[in-house]
Order: sequence, then C-alpha cells, then structure tokens
Amino acid sequence: VADFRASVLRPVLVGAESIVLRAGLRWTVEVPRSQIATLGRAEPEVGKQKVNFSLMGTASHWIALSEPVLAHGPYGRKRWVRAIGLSPDATTEWENIRT
Repeated sequence: VADFRASVLRPVLVGAESIVLRAGLRWTVEVPRSQIATLGRAEPEVGKQKVNFSLMGTASHWIALSEPVLAHGPYGRKRWVRAIGLSPDATTEWENIRT
C-alpha cells in the first residue's frame, strides 16, 4: 500500500536541465535531458542495463539514454541503466520530457 501511495506523492519531475523519474519507493533516477537518445514504445536493446518503473506489468513507453545513469533503488541498491521503462498516466506530460 505504501508503494502505491508513494507513486502518487512522488511524481515525475520535468526540469529545464534534467528529469527526475521515481517509481514509488522502488527506484529514483535523475536523467540529464542532453542524454535522452530516444523516446518510444519499443523496448531498447541495452542488455541488462534497464529498469522498469511501471507500477504493475510491462512498460508502455521507454526512454533510451546515450550514456548510462545511476538509478537508486530500495535499501541503498544502485544500478547503472541505459533505458527506463514507464507507463505514464494521463497526468504525465510525456511530450515535455523530450523538449
């Protein structure tokens, strides 16, 4: 229940220089906008360097990065990622992520 609630209280933040993506209590990653290579529905081929931020199930959208960024997970866990899967809802300003 806490993770579902945290998903609402910790939204995606789109800033001028970076985007902060947060998946409830599970993952947080700050992505410099200059490192976004592609946005799309197809899952990028980056091996194990990806993380799915969807609350349940598979991601409907993917952000592929030109260079790996550090994702921070629960209990101090860290992972270098080159692709981030999301399932944005109607309130996510998806078109503003790229511009």
